[in-house]
Amino acid sequence: MLDHLPPKTKNKVIMTVLLSTIVGGILGNIYIQARLKEIAKLKYEKENHSKKDGLLRELNSSEKRLIDYRKRLAETKEVSWLIEELNRMASESGFTLTEANPGMTETKGDYEKASLNVEATCDYHQLGDFVSRIENSTRFIKISNLQLEKWAGGQEVGTKLSMTVSIFYSKVGL
Repeated sequence: MLDHLPPKTKNKVIMTVLLSTIVGGILGNIYIQARLKEIAKLKYEKENHSKKDGLLRELNSSEKRLIDYRKRLAETKEVSWLIEELNRMASESGFTLTEANPGMTETKGDYEKASLNVEATCDYHQLGDFVSRIENSTRFIKISNLQLEKWAGGQEVGTKLSMTVSIFYSKVGL
């Protein structure tokens, strides 16, 4: 095909084709490398987007749980509502509280714990029902320092109950 051309022209044509092929190969390689980097970048962004979506779902779930927990905190640090609530629960359990005295108040970050020292006389079934009512309360109420003693008063025999009941509330508002 190139046999009819003079040798100088033949060399120029060969060099031009060879040079065009090399330049085309280099430019093609640069283009392909750029596209591969873009694809890698898009894959990385997609993976990070999936991770972000997962983290956002976890964050939303945690936020919902926190909102539910905050609803269970006491609305005020005043324990008068707690005394009324404990008296109602004791009455529904078949006994009355004999004593309720304010206890310690503790601060932990944005939350405060107010305590009440409570005493009563009841039998074991009444105590079980009372504790169950406290545990199933719509507010967080913690029982601690539970002490039981056998009690006899005249012809009655029962259990003297002594315990600390605590509530928790947010200092920053609900």
